[in-house]
Amino acid sequence: MSDRKSHLISRYMMSKKDRKKFASLAEKEFGDEAARMILESKRVEIAKIRHKNVETLILVNGVPSFFFLEEDIYPSLLLIYKLRVVPEIPIVYVDKGAVPYILNGADVMAPGITRVSEGFGENRKVLIADEKERVFAVGKALMSSEKILKERRGKAIKNIHYAGDGLWKIFLEL
Repeated sequence: MSDRKSHLISRYMMSKKDRKKFASLAEKEFGDEAARMILESKRVEIAKIRHKNVETLILVNGVPSFFFLEEDIYPSLLLIYKLRVVPEIPIVYVDKGAVPYILNGADVMAPGITRVSEGFGENRKVLIADEKERVFAVGKALMSSEKILKERRGKAIKNIHYAGDGLWKIFLEL
């Protein structure tokens, strides 16, 4: 396990004004429940970290809930697991053979996708779940859902964050 001090640079409370702005962004990206959680939480913090391309985390009641990657916001898996808030974004379901590869950091290949919860376009943020509907990764679509299901070949989803990755380990340390 890595030393917390080696990743965490700073951690501070978000101002009321910034919290409202962030809640508005969260609502646009992830739905009403995410925004409501941010506005109603006792503590919303910003943490600056050192980890590849991720520098900023948003902690809600001490739980790393969102992170910024290349100026784009993504939900943390801990948002789902600890705070029980499921972002309102499409879910891509994969067969059990794809799961171990994705949990090792591989991108999601179109042949491993069994279904999608709703249609989506290229560059859309998605959740990745197994056949038992357990979400275990967050990704970004490299092609539309229509193309994925029609062509059934190639890389379909870029794997951004998965259970057990480096970010996950940092999240659990905070």
